[in-house]
Amino acid sequence: MLALCIAASTLRANSGAADLQSRIQSAEAFYERSEYTRAAELFGELVALNPSYGRISHLLIMEAKSRYYAGEHEHATQLFERLIANGKSSSSDPACYYFLGRIAFDRDDYPESAEHFVRAFDLTKDPELKNICYSNCLSLCIGYLSFSEQKSVLTAGYQADQRLFRDLVYNTAKKYYEIGLQRQAERIVDIHSAFIGDGDSQIRNLENEISLGLSRSLDIALLVPLSGELAAYGRQMDAAAELAVITYGKPDTDIRIKSYDTHGNSIVSAQLSRDVTSSGVSAVIGPLTSQEAVGAAPYSDFWSVPMILPAASEKGLTSVSNRIFQLSPTPETMGRRLAEAAIDELGLDSVAILAPNDGYGRQITEGFKKVVGENGVEIFYEVYFPRGTSDYRRFMLNLKEAVLPDSFDSTIFLDDAGDTLETEEITVNIPTIFIPAFAEELEFIIPQLRFYRINTIILGGEDLGDPDIVSLKPMRYYPAMFISHSTFTDADTSWQRFRYLLEEESKMTATPVAGLTFDAVRLTIEAAELGGFSSSGIARGWESLGRVNGVTGPFEFNEQNENIAVPVYIVLDGLIEKWQY
Repeated sequence: MLALCIAASTLRANSGAADLQSRIQSAEAFYERSEYTRAAELFGELVALNPSYGRISHLLIMEAKSRYYAGEHEHATQLFERLIANGKSSSSDPACYYFLGRIAFDRDDYPESAEHFVRAFDLTKDPELKNICYSNCLSLCIGYLSFSEQKSVLTAGYQADQRLFRDLVYNTAKKYYEIGLQRQAERIVDIHSAFIGDGDSQIRNLENEISLGLSRSLDIALLVPLSGELAAYGRQMDAAAELAVITYGKPDTDIRIKSYDTHGNSIVSAQLSRDVTSSGVSAVIGPLTSQEAVGAAPYSDFWSVPMILPAASEKGLTSVSNRIFQLSPTPETMGRRLAEAAIDELGLDSVAILAPNDGYGRQITEGFKKVVGENGVEIFYEVYFPRGTSDYRRFMLNLKEAVLPDSFDSTIFLDDAGDTLETEEITVNIPTIFIPAFAEELEFIIPQLRFYRINTIILGGEDLGDPDIVSLKPMRYYPAMFISHSTFTDADTSWQRFRYLLEEESKMTATPVAGLTFDAVRLTIEAAELGGFSSSGIARGWESLGRVNGVTGPFEFNEQNENIAVPVYIVLDGLIEKWQY
């Protein structure tokens, strides 16, 4: 009887196994006939009813593939990720990553798609799948990815399989080179050099071909406002850039410069920056304002294209990319440089601060304060006023009270009639006052200093050198020192020559912005001569320029690629004299 029970049990088990195999074969038949929805349903039922089946991973991947081909991408993704996550189906992992790559591509997530293909390539031992994954990665690198995305994918390839990395670099660069995008090809080869060096002869030969094609050729994009409120500046920049090419171009150098109209708009500037940096230009000059530069700067990093900012002075712009160079010193740099000069020339030991309460006023003051603090200079009065203030009486009286004794000595503070003087009537001597105000504020501040009987030396920003301020009658009583990268005297022969040439060539009046653009183009040409005519060579050249003089003054770049060389001027008896660089 027992033998009969065992036999019956074995028969039922064999019958159940046969039924399972039959249903699997049916599901596989639906799959082979491309009836993917029906196949997915059957494989799904089999997975649910047979969780302990020895080949459950086979059922899962067949369900996942069926659902992918049936268009159920979200469900398929969950199944592929479940297979990878359980850690028990390593043989199916390459296929899972491959299909995840296809799904990512279908939803236009090209970087993720490429990274999945790289992972599948690394894991599979199937030559056919390796070839498919490689071909897909190559197509993505050439046709779908930005430079920063290419770098990310190629880095993943290097970490997964150095041969894959090498082949992707070579074939991507070669394809770019063959279709005439030589600068894109050069940037891809640079990635290989960063990881491997120059040991690969085939890539080295390709690099030499690219370098030969790029030799002594410059394509410069100029992002300027040729329309809108800032159009006058844009036209001056355009004319100054052309003048620089005429002046410094050489017969054996092919320099092409093209202007793009930003309309003075931040969004347009960002879009143009994206387009020109990805098109293979050698360098970008502009945009004009700091606001525009904020949106444009990241594309310098994406495509490793040097971006030269002639006039944008906001601090932090160069932190976006190590290929951004800022010609106009930041307000903080201006403040630091003025403080250094005042300590050196005036023996500064105490100072009062009267500064505008806005971004510029705070930044230039922080730079100034940092240096005076490091040198033990006492700040005995510090106050900030709203922009546009015209009445400074309260500030003047508070300043005087900061230096007057708590109680007046009757032998000192008496008028001719023997009466005690009011605070505003007492003459005080204050060593220096730092006033980084705009010209429209200085035209109120300086007369009120005189009215409230305050004798001092004024320290200030570049508006202190404004001709209308220097010519104020009260200014003859106040020696002044100011910092500027846009003040020029008759002694500035380079500026005078540039002004003459620009007016002769374009009939335009020279401005500091035009001069800075002229310097930007001239120094870009010089950087190419120093480092090479590729984008990376130009960046290297800029980094190695050292201290140079342009028509607008000196340039010397710190580690953040900010210009830290700023001229200092002295005003005496209504005359401006350059004190030092």
